[in-house]
Amino acid sequence: MVAPPKTEPTSQVLYWLLLASLVPWICVAMLTFFAFDAPGSEKNPAIWRVVISIWCYPLLVAGCAGTGFVLRTRGLWRAGRVVLAMPLIAAALAAVAVGIWIGSTLYQHRQAAKTFENVRYPKAGLTEIPAEVFARPVPVDSLDLSDNRLTSLPAEMARLRHLRYLNLSNNQLTSLPAEIGELTELKELKLYGNQLQGLPPEFARLVNLRLLWINGEAMQEFPNPLTGLVGLETLYLSGGTFKSLPPKIGGMLGLQDLRLIDGQLTSLPAELGQLANLTNLDLNRNHLGSVPTELGNLTSLKSLSLIENQLKTLPAELAAMPRLEDLYLQKNPLETLPPEIEALPSLRRE
Repeated sequence: MVAPPKTEPTSQVLYWLLLASLVPWICVAMLTFFAFDAPGSEKNPAIWRVVISIWCYPLLVAGCAGTGFVLRTRGLWRAGRVVLAMPLIAAALAAVAVGIWIGSTLYQHRQAAKTFENVRYPKAGLTEIPAEVFARPVPVDSLDLSDNRLTSLPAEMARLRHLRYLNLSNNQLTSLPAEIGELTELKELKLYGNQLQGLPPEFARLVNLRLLWINGEAMQEFPNPLTGLVGLETLYLSGGTFKSLPPKIGGMLGLQDLRLIDGQLTSLPAELGQLANLTNLDLNRNHLGSVPTELGNLTSLKSLSLIENQLKTLPAELAAMPRLEDLYLQKNPLETLPPEIEALPSLRRE
């Protein structure tokens, strides 16, 4: 009959540490479920090795605890302690490796951030852009010139070729130079709060632009260069005296959020129904007397806002929009909705 091992304080402490190490292991093991979120990650052998190693840790603990028990029953106390310490040493080395990896990643992010510069001059009372903006040794990635008194932009804007975020809101601009088309890396552009009368043809070269916020109070026509921005996802355009939209707007297939508010639109082109990715359409405070039946083709649309127009009816074809959740019709002389629209299962009237 095997005699039970003697009580040995060091071994007892190691046993308790082994049990305690399973607590953080549970947290780490849960995180491994996110290891394969990235496309193609399931084919990465390095990720599989890490995940398998983490999930094998309890087996290592159990194996070493059992082996240590056997060694202790045979009087091999030192060997038992070494075996019991092996999982703890492995966990400590793994923790150090993770710490080094996190530190290295943070350092790389900081170094990457230093390769571009964020320049801000909001509410600085500027009447022209400081020359130092164009002479910086580090490429400018983001430029905020909002809430100033700028009346024009210099040709030197073409030198900001790495610019991705540009805020020119709330200035006194009436036009943009042709050099704006050189900012081909631009992703977000804010121009609201100005008095732009139009956009230069070169504006269509901003192929990477994803968000544009602009007011068109001084615009007599919808800016045609916008129709060439097939990758634009969000367009906010308020104001404008134009009464219609060009049919080419149907070619802006990247649009997901389109807001044409506070204008004088009286009609919409049928081509608007070609915007298959559109999820939000806001046409509040215009003069629309009707909407085209082709809007029923907007199968991705979730929100349609037509507040404060002159609508007397809506086409039943709008019922073809299966994802429509919000339909805003306040302040219209519209008394009833077609029964097909009333029957939309996802419709939420406000």
